[in-house]
Amino acid sequence: SHSAVSSTSRPGTGAHRSSTGSRPGTSGSRGVRPSSPPCPAKFQRILLGNRQDLPLAMARDIHAALVEDSDLFEQLRERFSDAPLDEGLLDLDGLYDELETVAAALAPGQLSDVIATEAGMQILLRVS
Repeated sequence: SHSAVSSTSRPGTGAHRSSTGSRPGTSGSRGVRPSSPPCPAKFQRILLGNRQDLPLAMARDIHAALVEDSDLFEQLRERFSDAPLDEGLLDLDGLYDELETVAAALAPGQLSDVIATEAGMQILLRVS
């Protein structure tokens, strides 16, 4: 019976090792969460500024089209936006203060409403 106890304790010890092994995995996954923010949210924008005759009306029309099909964002941005065409993805730090609060509330893939800023009417799309 002694050998049965020792053979039972060996698998028990092995089970302890695997549960101990999963604990660092758990704390390791906690370590992954803080490293998620360094991959910050990224945004694209359409800016309808001073070059447009009716930026608010135009922004609303563009927004309505994007609500129907957000895949049009890039095409509409290239055609209508006053933002530089070579403007890359923006992060929260790269946005105007007026946009930052709205942008922070967007989920990936979500479109903002039309936002009035000093630069003009803007529509944000959270890319990631």
